[in-house]
Amino acid sequence: MARSLQLFLSSLLIVVYICQAQPSFRPDALVLPVRKDVATLQYVTIVNQRTPLVPVNLVVHLGGQFLWVDCENNYVSSSYRPVRCRSAQCSLARSTSCGDCFNGPRPGCNNNTCGVFPDNPFSRTATSGELAEDVISTQSTDGSNPGRLVTVPRFIFSCAPTFLLTGLASGATGLAGLGRARIGFPSQFAAAFSFRRTFAVCLASSPSSNGIIIFGDGPYTLLPNIDASASLRFTPLFINPVSTAGTFSQGDPSDEYFIRVNSIVINQNPISINNTLLTIDSQGNGGTKISTVNPYTLLESSIYRAFSSAYIREAAARNISRVAAVAPFDVCFSSVNVASTRVGPAVPFIDLVLQGQNAVWTITGSNSMVQVNDNVLCLGFLDGGLNPRTSIVIGGYQLENNLVQFDLAASRLGFSNTLLGRQTTGSASALALRRRRLRTVTMKLVRFLMKLNNETVSIELKNGSVIHGTIIGVDISMNTHLKTVKLTLKGKNPVTMDHLSVRGNTIRYYILPDSLNLETLLVEETPRVKPKKPTAGRAVGRGRGRGRGRGRGRGR
Repeated sequence: MARSLQLFLSSLLIVVYICQAQPSFRPDALVLPVRKDVATLQYVTIVNQRTPLVPVNLVVHLGGQFLWVDCENNYVSSSYRPVRCRSAQCSLARSTSCGDCFNGPRPGCNNNTCGVFPDNPFSRTATSGELAEDVISTQSTDGSNPGRLVTVPRFIFSCAPTFLLTGLASGATGLAGLGRARIGFPSQFAAAFSFRRTFAVCLASSPSSNGIIIFGDGPYTLLPNIDASASLRFTPLFINPVSTAGTFSQGDPSDEYFIRVNSIVINQNPISINNTLLTIDSQGNGGTKISTVNPYTLLESSIYRAFSSAYIREAAARNISRVAAVAPFDVCFSSVNVASTRVGPAVPFIDLVLQGQNAVWTITGSNSMVQVNDNVLCLGFLDGGLNPRTSIVIGGYQLENNLVQFDLAASRLGFSNTLLGRQTTGSASALALRRRRLRTVTMKLVRFLMKLNNETVSIELKNGSVIHGTIIGVDISMNTHLKTVKLTLKGKNPVTMDHLSVRGNTIRYYILPDSLNLETLLVEETPRVKPKKPTAGRAVGRGRGRGRGRGRGRGR
């Protein structure tokens, strides 16, 4: 019966989108930027919604059921449509609620509308909301390059009252639900553009750089020209039979993503765990889920005690000294005897042994240690308490600089392990940055680059090497002079040097930081033209350009 219902809902979603007007262009995949908010440690993306389109900042919830936004505050759109009771869209939302609102009509307040329950997992608050449809626009991609903007004319979402924003990152006006639900982002995008129900996340660890969310299949090309999908390992995704949402109906399954951890190994030494905690029971308790709601991984108390004791023991064997705890962390160490490596601090590795062949998720120092100050590193795992709903919750920090693919069609999770060992990161995605690459071809570019003195950039050479440094000069031949340089030759370890000059004809790309205001820098200065002497029968400064009038007089 459950299988039949699932097939029915799949067919229903396809029918809903076939009945809507669609553009002839069908992208391979879509891409959204995602950044880390410093104050809340939440991950925030942005989409364009409504008519006319406006940018909407949304907190990312991997297991969220659907998109919800604040409709009470300045929601203005000529394309807003409330979803009616007993409609196909209402069935997709698994809603049995139908309501009227007598203070409208306005977005979020209409009669005979389908009702759902948007929830805020950060404040643990849920409320009723009107199901609706409106335009959403985002960028397409082929997995390596960003493409044109595409539009879903009737994207299903929920309105919510302003108070539901409490606890969200500053500037966020809603929540992006990426869960299994049929009106979650992955399912709606897949149905609208006829691609696979798959999405991948690569979170950046630095708030100054963007990570990405890609809807649709790979490749996932990361700088410098690395297809991270080739290194994915896979483990099954499991469905928790009992919903983990803030509000749900009896019989609803969870829309979050659960995997099976068979064991935890620290420095090649397994720790002792009550195995019954690692499986999901008939009440929906136990197991392991992946979450962006929790900034750090939570472990059920008995698992945490065994884990932290083993980690402290392995750290002591490396002469790493324990120091006083720094909230919210319980286990902290002096960084004095801890060397830095490409994959983070040189500390004991943590292996999550998952179900599946070679399905070992290795957590290195970059994802296990949190630098709380210059001298202290803390273990980024927290005590989740006794009898939590889920025994292990893998948090956002442990996902950073890892490519994680959620394949709903095949019911499996792909994971890359840390990308730092491959000299790339979640923030160095070609999809996030390639639009800011500039080919070295014109004099306009030379003039542009001359404005970049004292800017820190990366340069990719034609031989595949990458140079990172601060520009101190660019000449007419595009020879670029840098200071404070890190040079990574193809297939070699990085080397540092004080100064380096790069010949212009060896450069393939300049890769610019996200903080640069390209709109300002790309403005062409008006050239000073020496006035010509007037001649009989011909107006001075007569324009021949397109769209300009003839016989225009000389101006000052």
